[in-house]
Amino acid sequence: MEDILVSVIIPVYKTEKYLGECIESVLAQSHKKTEVILVDDGSPDKCPEICDRYAEKYDAVKVIHKDNAGVGAARETGFKASKGKYVAFLDSDDKLDAPDALRELLKAAESRSADIITGGFRRFNSKGLSDISLPPLEGGEYTRTIDFRYTGFYQNGHLAFMWGKLYRREFIEKNKIEFLKYRYMEDRAFNMRCCVYDPVYAFTESNVWLYRINNDSVTFEYKADMLSKWLKLGEDFIAFKKDNDISNDYDDLLAFHVFYGTFSIVMNEMTSEGKGLREASGQLKTYCRCPYVKKMIKALSKGEYAGQIRSGMWKISIRVACILLRFNACTLFAFAIWLLCKCGVYGRIVNARFQ
Repeated sequence: MEDILVSVIIPVYKTEKYLGECIESVLAQSHKKTEVILVDDGSPDKCPEICDRYAEKYDAVKVIHKDNAGVGAARETGFKASKGKYVAFLDSDDKLDAPDALRELLKAAESRSADIITGGFRRFNSKGLSDISLPPLEGGEYTRTIDFRYTGFYQNGHLAFMWGKLYRREFIEKNKIEFLKYRYMEDRAFNMRCCVYDPVYAFTESNVWLYRINNDSVTFEYKADMLSKWLKLGEDFIAFKKDNDISNDYDDLLAFHVFYGTFSIVMNEMTSEGKGLREASGQLKTYCRCPYVKKMIKALSKGEYAGQIRSGMWKISIRVACILLRFNACTLFAFAIWLLCKCGVYGRIVNARFQ
C-alpha cells in the first residue's frame, strides 16, 4: 500500500478564496506517496501566486502555468505531467473529506484490481454540510448491465463525475481516452468513453470528497448554448463509437443522455436569466427534430433500454415522457416540467440523488 503513488491533479481558475483549503486537504492525507499537480489555467486572480507559494514550500507540489483553455485541457496537461499509478481529479474549490480519503480509495482499488474507484461525497457551503451521498452500486457482473449505467450516470450520477474517484493510469493510456475540451459536461463525456471499455469498477462506503456548492461556478450559470452543446456531446459519442468500432451495446448511454437532455434544456430556460416556458418549448422542438434524438426517443417510447432498469417509477416515467415527445407534445412536456418545479417536486427529485 505504501508504495502506491497517487497523482492528484487540480485545475486552477479563479478560486483564490478556496484554493488553499483544497491543497491543504491533499497535503493532510495519511497516504504520503502522493504528488499534487496544480495546473494554473491562466487564472487572472491571485491563484498563480498561491500555486507558486505551495510549490516552493512542498516538494510534493508541482505547478504548471498555462494560457486559459478550459478544465479539460488543464486536466490533460496535468495528466501528462503526472507519474502516479492512479490519478485523481480535484476541482480547486472542492476538498478531500478526511485524511484517509485517498487511502480508502486505494484500498478498494487494490482489493479489486480496479480501473475506476468511486467513494461517497458530501456537499457543502458556508451554511454547512449535507448528508453523505454514497454510490449505491453493486460490483461484479452487475457493472455490465444497463441498470448499472442508468443508475450510475443518471439516477444518482456518481459515475458521471470525474471528481470523487481514482482512475488507473494504465486504463486511460491503454484505451487512449481523451480529455475533452467542453466548457461543461466534460466529466460525463469522459466517463461515458471510459465505460464502453468495460473498466473494473470498485466502490468504497467511506466518504472521500467534499463538493462545494459554488454559485459562481459554470455548473450553476445560465447556458445560452445548452441545446447545441447537449447535441454535440451525443454526436461526438456516436462518432467515437464508430471510429473505435464500439458495438451498439452501449446505445443505452446515448438514449438516456437524450432523455435527460430534455430536462436540462427546459430547466436551463427556467433559471433567472432564462427566457421562460415559450423558449423552452421552442428549443425542445428543435432538439427533438435532430435525427439521433428522434431515433432514441422512439426507442425509449417503445420500452427499449428503460425496460431493463430496476426503478419502476423511472421505467414508466421515461416511457410516458418519450411518448409525449415522440408525438411532438413539447409544449405540454415543458409545461409539466415547469409545474414540477413550481410544486417543488423536481427539486426533491434532484436532491434525492445526493442522499
